[in-house]
Amino acid sequence: MKKSLNFIGLIFFLFITVSCSTKYMTPRLNDFSDATDLIGKNIIYAFEQLQAEEMNILLNKLIKQDSIKPTDFNPKVLTPEKFEIRKELVKCIVNYTILLKSIFERDSRNEIMKNADIFNKNIDSIRINHDGFLTKNEQGLLSTISQAIPEVLTSTKRKAYTLKIMKEMQPILEKISKKLKEEMKSVKVLIDNYYLQQFMVIAEKWSNKESKRLKYAKMGIKIIKKKNKIKLILDDLIKAIDYIPRTHKELRKSLKNKNPVYALKELINFAYRTNETYKEFAELEKK
Repeated sequence: MKKSLNFIGLIFFLFITVSCSTKYMTPRLNDFSDATDLIGKNIIYAFEQLQAEEMNILLNKLIKQDSIKPTDFNPKVLTPEKFEIRKELVKCIVNYTILLKSIFERDSRNEIMKNADIFNKNIDSIRINHDGFLTKNEQGLLSTISQAIPEVLTSTKRKAYTLKIMKEMQPILEKISKKLKEEMKSVKVLIDNYYLQQFMVIAEKWSNKESKRLKYAKMGIKIIKKKNKIKLILDDLIKAIDYIPRTHKELRKSLKNKNPVYALKELINFAYRTNETYKEFAELEKK
């Protein structure tokens, strides 16, 4: 995990420190997309970590059984199905920001249409797996936005069309972000229970001999440190989600009249801070 986090951090650093365009807005849209992408990756890491912690609890229970079967190893709360549904919310937000960046960077038509197709598939998955989440009006609006992409690419008024797309997407982006935030909060409540159960396994092994207690005391400390770190990460990620639609709204205004984008700085700060906290968490995992 640490190597991949370091690589993501390096790529993110290069993107925000090296200007790839002299145009006013392209670097900001790059920063918005890259920061959102990094936050999205960290959200997925958080889900994966909590799924792993549930597996640790399962393993401690399974070793006490006289026999096992394959289904015994399936998580009961953070199931693969639920994990994929949550991941789709993340991918939808991230891929929308990539599509925006692609349009403004004037990527090739094929590249932009590829990004649009990926985003459309994300929306379809959300519509199917979150029944009733998107209203018919919202689904129709998203369909209209998709149909407008080819027009954007051929129009001399690319900026005006893109601003219109951003305006229409704003309430939908807010809605998807709110749903993701709710999913993150629902997962966060599991943390204390997961780590408490792990701690109780250590407590059961506590020795009557003082000379043998140090080993288990260190294991107990590690469990508490991991719990505190993952809670800190989730707290920051939950807060960061709010800044995604906020930054999007400010970017649209900035595209029109070059207003400052205050939320972007906060979004980048959350991305960096979460990435650094994950590095510290990865170090705890190795010990």
